[in-house]
Amino acid sequence: MDKHLDSQRNLMYSYYMSAIDYAEETLGYTVIEDSDCADCCKSDSKVIEIYSLNGVESRLYALLHECGHALIRKNWTEFKTQYPAHAEHDGDGRKESKSFKISTLEEESEAWKRGWKLAKRLNLSLNKESFDKHKNKYLMTYIKWAAS
Repeated sequence: MDKHLDSQRNLMYSYYMSAIDYAEETLGYTVIEDSDCADCCKSDSKVIEIYSLNGVESRLYALLHECGHALIRKNWTEFKTQYPAHAEHDGDGRKESKSFKISTLEEESEAWKRGWKLAKRLNLSLNKESFDKHKNKYLMTYIKWAAS
């Protein structure tokens, strides 16, 4: 195996562990890796789920993004003010209004921004182009959903 790739993977893994420590120790969330879940932040139960079959770099970016959601939702009153349609949605897919979809898009975009800021705060030397490529891939899935 290429020593550079091994070194890079080890670095990403150490960054990933730093992000887990932040999520658990600073934000008070439990981070769960599972092959049977999608990346998500469950604010009500303070759980962040990360899809375990992705590579470590993808898991790191996803975790930073989900921490971004946790940071946004830290102040629920402010969250409800900024994202009212999203905050008050009951999870029923049949009730997905345009307001809900736009509110979701706004929160998703903000969570990526906060995830990047968190990486900087944690002194993680990440490649911005790689992070943005990952961000754009996932934001596009929300844009397609919102447009449907």
